Amino acid sequence: MDYVYSKTESNGNPDLWKEETALETVEGDKDLLKELIEIFIDDYPAVIKSLNEAFDSKECGQVEKAAHRLKGAMSNFGSGQAVELAQKTEILAREGDFEGAQKVYTDLIEASEKLIDDLKRYSNGTTGKDSCH
Repeated sequence: MDYVYSKTESNGNPDLWKEETALETVEGDKDLLKELIEIFIDDYPAVIKSLNEAFDSKECGQVEKAAHRLKGAMSNFGSGQAVELAQKTEILAREGDFEGAQKVYTDLIEASEKLIDDLKRYSNGTTGKDSCH
């Protein structure tokens, strides 16, 4: 399955994010949504760095905080899979299951990077390949 934004779908890829939900967050202002996307993309490396550092130090409390921060940022876009994985990472860390959180983290990174790629395409007004063609 290609995780791409397609103008033929009203919500982009619903597994990644929901345009309708994101627009509700900004009261229908597409320019503001594009600014929010830009902020998220700009902040993403710092959030991932803090998550990596937390995992490197094996501090569940820090993993929980960083996963929570990422989850909150992605939830602005009605993000499905990536938000679920961030929440799962956060919960596992809160419960002290470091190894479980670390296993989910790999999938979280993959899903969040696909989300970023899709948001970039949306923000730039371009479309990716539609897997139905």
